[in-house]
Amino acid sequence: MILTAQAERQRERREYLRKKGYRCLDISIEPKLMARLLPYIRPYGGDTHPGYALVAWLNAELEDVPE
Repeated sequence: MILTAQAERQRERREYLRKKGYRCLDISIEPKLMARLLPYIRPYGGDTHPGYALVAWLNAELEDVPE
């Protein structure tokens, strides 16, 4: 199988992040829940990058929670 340059970079990035301990989640969020979350994640780019915004929002909200 021949991968495009972009697909190869994406595969390499995923492998790099996996080795660093990151976890990739494939989740589906129902429209009603997304509508409720959007006001909270909008400042983090929720309109254009909802996945990234959700992670950024969670990091900010959990900042004061002890590990």
